[in-house]
Amino acid sequence: MVTVCGGFAATLLDAVLDIAVQTVPPPATGVTTAELNLNFTRVVLPSMGRLVATGEVVHHGKTMITVEGRLEGAGDDRLHANATATCFVLQIV
Repeated sequence: MVTVCGGFAATLLDAVLDIAVQTVPPPATGVTTAELNLNFTRVVLPSMGRLVATGEVVHHGKTMITVEGRLEGAGDDRLHANATATCFVLQIV
């Protein structure tokens, strides 16, 4: 059986989590990851076709932002992997 490296799914989820995080920090701040968790729930095969990665903000405060992401099959909405991240909000001087 041919599978796709787990790093592929991890990279897609990391990207959508970052995009979600970038939608909420106030001006003159930066963001860095404090914690990243990734769960693989189904194998990813090249023959499966397109995948859809989505991310959303769960919580945003003055110092921390929490986001969740999902990687699903485009045609069947089956979950292949999900991730959560907690990020520090940094003041840029």
